[in-house]
Amino acid sequence: MPRLQGLELEDSRFCPAWLRDEATEILVRGLNLAGWPRSIARVWLPWLQQLNFPRIIDCCSGSSGPIGGILQEHPLQVTVTDRYPNPKAWSQLQARFPGWVDYEEASVDARCLPPDFQGVWSFFNSFHHFAPSDARKVLREAVLRRQPVAIFEALQRRWTRLPSVFLMPILSLSSIFWARPFRWRRLHPLVSFLLAFDGCMSCFRVYTEDELRAMTREVDPEATFDWRIGSHRLGWTPMDCPYLLGSPRFAEAPAEA
Repeated sequence: MPRLQGLELEDSRFCPAWLRDEATEILVRGLNLAGWPRSIARVWLPWLQQLNFPRIIDCCSGSSGPIGGILQEHPLQVTVTDRYPNPKAWSQLQARFPGWVDYEEASVDARCLPPDFQGVWSFFNSFHHFAPSDARKVLREAVLRRQPVAIFEALQRRWTRLPSVFLMPILSLSSIFWARPFRWRRLHPLVSFLLAFDGCMSCFRVYTEDELRAMTREVDPEATFDWRIGSHRLGWTPMDCPYLLGSPRFAEAPAEA
């Protein structure tokens, strides 16, 4: 399946905030019901333990993604950020996990994170939004600044995965039964359209494992990072999704005489 950069409507500054927030919240809740946070935690937490559980800088957080579900598995210090901040969703997450979560109210472009954002840079179902040049820029910046990076997608670029995105309108309409608090605007046809259209575009934009490997070789030619690239199961579904974990290699201490 060829990769097409395309435009997801939620990426546009012209997309109304209420529509973007409603769609991303429904998507996150659906992925959480599928068990996506737990499947991430099985891969991610042992790696974080090796790094002594540093602070997490979650990029492109949207409506908080799987962070809440992951925090139920293990406490982590997390700062959530996005180009289009969602303080309402983030304050609710903060209230659920007091002392563990904070958020950046200002817009944050993950392609040029502020210098004080030290820790693991995480991207949940969001790295595919970057064009190849920007994706390499993010990874190159992580290497130059010696910051670990974690990427987990919720789709895979395969023709067999494309039909699944057309279940999004059903997910949207059924959310009135399982998503609380209830909001009538979830029934707005634009919400279903946005979920289906952006889901389709996401499927074409996700980077394959081979493409991620090629990026890491390009941005880290001297192999100063340890890179783990593979796939993980999307919760209880039969679908696999790519992930990337990168952490800096540290020189061994010289042997004592």
